[in-house]
Amino acid sequence: MAQYLSQPRIEGPIWLEPNDISFLQTRFEALEKQISELPTRQKDAKLVEVASLRNILSPIRRIPLEVLSDILELSCIPKDGNFTAGHDIIRYTSMLSRVCVAWRKAAHSNPRMWTKLCLSPYHWKVFLGEVIQIKEWLTRSRGLPLELHLELFRGQKDEHRIHRTTQFLECILDFRRQIRLIDVSGDPESFVSLLRLPRSSLPLLEKLFLSLDWSGDTPDLLELFPHGVEAFLGAPRLQHLRIVDPEVHSMLHGLVVPLEQLTSFEIELAWHEITFDLSVYQQALHQCKSLVSLKVELSDEVEFDANFSEINDLSRDVVGFQNRSAAALASLTLTLHCCLGIDTDCITASFLSILGAFATVETLRIGQAWDFHSGMDDELDPIYDVDALVKAMIYTKGHAILLPKLTNFELSVEDFPSKSTSVLSMIHSRWWTDKSELDFDNVAQLQKVKLRGPFSEVNISKEDLDLPGLIVDFESVATY
Repeated sequence: MAQYLSQPRIEGPIWLEPNDISFLQTRFEALEKQISELPTRQKDAKLVEVASLRNILSPIRRIPLEVLSDILELSCIPKDGNFTAGHDIIRYTSMLSRVCVAWRKAAHSNPRMWTKLCLSPYHWKVFLGEVIQIKEWLTRSRGLPLELHLELFRGQKDEHRIHRTTQFLECILDFRRQIRLIDVSGDPESFVSLLRLPRSSLPLLEKLFLSLDWSGDTPDLLELFPHGVEAFLGAPRLQHLRIVDPEVHSMLHGLVVPLEQLTSFEIELAWHEITFDLSVYQQALHQCKSLVSLKVELSDEVEFDANFSEINDLSRDVVGFQNRSAAALASLTLTLHCCLGIDTDCITASFLSILGAFATVETLRIGQAWDFHSGMDDELDPIYDVDALVKAMIYTKGHAILLPKLTNFELSVEDFPSKSTSVLSMIHSRWWTDKSELDFDNVAQLQKVKLRGPFSEVNISKEDLDLPGLIVDFESVATY
């Protein structure tokens, strides 16, 4: 204890016995009583001693270094746990490191705190600083795998800003052999340094998320790289790919990725009018031999031809992919929020064809979509029949059903036009106290159900789903 009292500045954890803590607390209380009765000069000296005792007795001082390091690391994580380019992790770590010398040592001693780098235009002060700051940040990771979330440039072109962000990116890529996750968005010209890397440059890369913007005067990938982007070849651990395509062309036209080793593939369209042929996705899916999770999401108000040739083509492409690859998907999310007209039966049939191709799917999420081509005074029509999809999943002994391995079912709807639904029948048909009957037909038992919509209108309540062993997330909302 004497060693702490004699130090004008304490920079590390403090170790005190219980009797030392008791002695210091008694001394602290006595000093506080004396201070009010002392002259100013003596009072100042005592105040310094009180501050020293308060510093020594602070509980945070007695936390072991490794525990303090973990606390600081957790305090930098986003509230929802999802890191994005907009997360201000640089500010959080800087604030914590400036609290005191002890905290700075704790932060710098934990390499995990420096393995995630988030940069976006909101962090403009970072780009005004020196590139060496980024190098110091990544150096503190001490060789651990890195995760990059970067939005370096969007909007009107600015050559100076592109040059500045390129400098930062090149500094980051000096650590490319540590990179495990790349999540980038923005103008592709800001990421030329990344895209022109030679193959085998990213040996630890596991996840790749790309959302690159193409304006009218921005060359596409094949113009920038006539032989294709090969930066992500030779990445033996790459298994997760997500692309957000603009309306003018798909990144898959010029992006060379080891599709055969992917286990998770997400495709999303960023705009409502696409000008490229969806067959590019068919060609890509034919190469996917190891998929476990596939997500195809078409953005709001995607405009297709009135004869529905595109949705039929998409159905044939997805079913053809499954028949050729026999991928054993465990999770399937097909989101279609778009204006397709009024041929509900055609669209529903396509959806049924797609779902029927994936007999191994365990998780299904359905979100109802609507036709907004009608006038403001007209009633909205669903663009596919949710009830028909659900009805096809009702189990009857000895009969084939849709998605026999389904264990997790999620349904979100805005309305039930016919004021009837097969949801309750489907759930009860696939839940049994005695599983032997389900086992006979090799049908999985439902384990989790999530429902959101105006279920009170069709006389469904949470009590109807009170089945032993079934996890239920139920929210009945009013129709607007």
